[in-house]
Amino acid sequence: SISPSPTLNPTITIQPGSTSHQPSGECMPFKLHILPDNYSSETSWEITDVHGDVIASSDEAFEEDPLEDGKLFEFEKCLGTYCVDDRKYTFVIKDSYGDGIINPGYFEISVRGNLLKRYDGNGNFDEDKTSFSSCGADHPTNSPTQSSEPSLEPSSEPSSEPSSEPSSEPSLKPSLEPSLEPS
Repeated sequence: SISPSPTLNPTITIQPGSTSHQPSGECMPFKLHILPDNYSSETSWEITDVHGDVIASSDEAFEEDPLEDGKLFEFEKCLGTYCVDDRKYTFVIKDSYGDGIINPGYFEISVRGNLLKRYDGNGNFDEDKTSFSSCGADHPTNSPTQSSEPSLEPSSEPSSEPSSEPSSEPSLKPSLEPSLEPS
């Protein structure tokens, strides 16, 4: 008997009344960088899902790598994609004193390698929220890639260099200059 091939991107169906919020699909890398000011103890953060469940927080992250005045803190987590229900996430960073992160401090968040937000330490926030989606129209996309296939539409600009292979078709317009070699 032959076993069926494994599913590369399994999905999980959540039954009505179920409390399981397991991801389906691929990983969505999330990165956070914080360069705190001289009052790092005032800074906390968390990532929540659409249900309000805390996915990651400074409480757990700072246990392993405490936030220190003037020292860059880096956090990375693979967030699940939830294309079945278009899962939305919210990143919240708080400053308990209410003056934000002061220069030269900053924070920045990236999703799928794309900078989603950068806050340069100009102070004046007690809470800052950024929402993003894993699959919908507002999800961050990967950087552009180069295709191995030609585009469907011709470009409006001529090429800056001649093609490496001669064309098998004649040109539509005759050249105005005679060729240097007979054909």
